[in-house]
Amino acid sequence: MRDALARTNLKPEEVDKLIITHLHFDHAANARLFHNARIYVQRKGWESALNPPIHHRRVYDKELIFLLEDMDLCLVDGDKEVADGIKVVLLPGHTKGLQGVLVKTAKGDYLIAGDHFYSFVNISPPRQPIELVDSMGGKVQIPAVDMPFLPPGLHVDLTEWYDSCFKALSYARRMNTLPGHEPLIDGSVFP
Repeated sequence: MRDALARTNLKPEEVDKLIITHLHFDHAANARLFHNARIYVQRKGWESALNPPIHHRRVYDKELIFLLEDMDLCLVDGDKEVADGIKVVLLPGHTKGLQGVLVKTAKGDYLIAGDHFYSFVNISPPRQPIELVDSMGGKVQIPAVDMPFLPPGLHVDLTEWYDSCFKALSYARRMNTLPGHEPLIDGSVFP
């Protein structure tokens, strides 16, 4: 995290606002580095992290969550502008309180979707079977999908997830929606 920020001439202690899309360990682990930041988390996400559903217990680390209590934690209820041109958008489904980050740019609005969408395949499922290569070099067969979205493997409410997909597209176009674990966007620069 420090190296990534250094490439943009920033240090974690210089960041004054931190938005955590959800409190799974892989999204909350570095929050302690940002000790000068106001930290935005959805209230539903906070409550769910403290008492997660059985199938989500392994992806929360309570120690990481409890560290946030001693920081400048701001619990948000729903969609809220947190800075000029930056809005958190409640997108339940993957977790009860997942939030995306809507960023207004000169080239249109972009939605950082966190894990609501893991990859571009979740946003725009293939209409014909395709083969992908995973991060370990293995081949993965993706069948043709006859739905507007392809859900990721981990979610608390699939109906909410689909509703949130359409909500996400009411804020940003598919091509301007950035998934949380898409390797193709690593190192990319967006407006």
